[in-house]
Amino acid sequence: MSKMSKLDSILKEAEEHAQALVSCINEIRELYSGANEVTPKKESKPTPEPEEKPPTLEEVRAYLAELARNGHTKEIQAMLLRHGYKKISEVPATEYPAILEEARSLE
Repeated sequence: MSKMSKLDSILKEAEEHAQALVSCINEIRELYSGANEVTPKKESKPTPEPEEKPPTLEEVRAYLAELARNGHTKEIQAMLLRHGYKKISEVPATEYPAILEEARSLE
């Protein structure tokens, strides 16, 4: 084998290695460029917020009793009268949240 043919063979082999190296570099670039892309997330259903259950007569009565023990009896009576009731047992369940909210402001 002559020197020129040996050199040509070495250059062809180096060129093949260079092409393989370029191919590897391109694959690595594709992998890393894909890592920066945001993959579309599955649309998740919004988690429903737990519904607040309306207060019961017992809860409202207990809260008002605690306020009365702390000296707010007159304010509680005035509040009930503003809503049109003389006693808590006359208050309809639909009014419990409003009564409770107003009672919380008495503290």
